[in-house]
Amino acid sequence: MKVLGINLSATDEHATGIATIEDNKIRTFTVYKNPEILEIIERFDPEVVCFDTPLHLSENPYRAAEKELLALGYNPDPQNMGDNKLKIKRAIEIKTSVLHECEFIECHLDSVKKVLNVSEPKQLTNVRMMNILKNQYEKDAVFAAVTAMFYKESSYGEFGDGEEGKIILPRL
Repeated sequence: MKVLGINLSATDEHATGIATIEDNKIRTFTVYKNPEILEIIERFDPEVVCFDTPLHLSENPYRAAEKELLALGYNPDPQNMGDNKLKIKRAIEIKTSVLHECEFIECHLDSVKKVLNVSEPKQLTNVRMMNILKNQYEKDAVFAAVTAMFYKESSYGEFGDGEEGKIILPRL
């Protein structure tokens, strides 16, 4: 199984973290520009790519997915807060630029950490870090990649609808 997680920044002026998981081994990268992100996706050839941001832009601050998470006690950000719209547009641009076949999902990182009851990647079991995590972007990308792993193993919860997008969270 090969999966990839992306902690995407709103612009290429700020760091984006990427984590890959293959055979329970995690590798991380820090990149800035869309071509760098696309190169890693194409080179790694994952079955699933998980973004830490919505992959659908909504007119509403909260989509059905965020409303469901709010009702369960999670705290997702509204789409119209800060740079979120820029981040969403960037994620959509990257997703539509990927040339090979793979599934794309989205997660909410704080909710993933809450579900897994961990705050740091070093607390995860059944996976092994293959390099030193250089920054918070890479650490958060690990949680997106782990979400993709749970998704691939059919051990996940799904929130929202197909029209506005779904948020995926691991299920223990």
